[in-house]
Order: sequence, then C-alpha cells, then structure tokens
Amino acid sequence: MGKHLILCLIRAYFYLFLNIFFIYSTFIIPASRVQGQTHQEKLSQILQLLVQGNNEINRGNPTAALKTFKQALSGFKQINYPVGMGTSLVGMGRAYDALSNYSQALIFYQQGFQIFQDINHQPGIRVSASNFVVKITDCCTEL
Repeated sequence: MGKHLILCLIRAYFYLFLNIFFIYSTFIIPASRVQGQTHQEKLSQILQLLVQGNNEINRGNPTAALKTFKQALSGFKQINYPVGMGTSLVGMGRAYDALSNYSQALIFYQQGFQIFQDINHQPGIRVSASNFVVKITDCCTEL
C-alpha cells in the first residue's frame, strides 16, 4: 500500500507540473516566430485552445479536450510552431490517458517528446518524458 501511495503522489506531482508548464511556458513566444499583428493574433487564438483543452481535462471532459487539442495541433502546424505542436500532442496524450486509452496516450507522449527533443526544448522534454514514465509505471503496477 505504501508503494501505491508513493506512485499516486508522483503522478499527482507530474500532473500539477504539467498544468503549470502548459499555462506558463507555452506563452513564452520567441520573437523570431512573431512576424506581425496577424500572425500574433493567430498564435494567440491557437494558444487559447491549449488553455481550453487543459480546462476541459480538469473539468472531466477528455473527449472535448481531445478535439480541442487536435484543433490546436492543426493550427500550430499551419504556422510552423513546434513548441505548440509538441504541447498539443502531449495534451492529446493527457486526454487519452483520462479516457483510459493508455496505449494511445503513450503514442502521443512519445510524439510530443520527439518534437521537443528535435528542437531541444528542455521544459517540453521533461514534461513529455515524465508523462511517459508515469504511464509506464501505471501500466506495470496494473499487471
């Protein structure tokens, strides 16, 4: 029972860290990516989708969150913003996790991790890797 409690605390810590990461670090927009008011407005709208998706997960509506994160991913791909793409993929992993579709969650955590690793985005690497480890740990304890 003690081991299970520790795993639950670790999971809670990572989800808290995830929420803090998504709310704060996602909004740090490199100046080189912003090329005018129209681009900034588009980016702002897409970033709002990430907030909405996180709120939907926190309110217990992962199906809506999944749809919202897919919209965000599409938008970030259009403007070629890799941090947003990685964040959207990790958000989709969280939604699948909340839907108890753990194999899909692992796939999206890994995809997000790969993007963050490709651009050497350390906060994203840490969050996506920790989600992956927590999910693997959960799967192992359920066996």
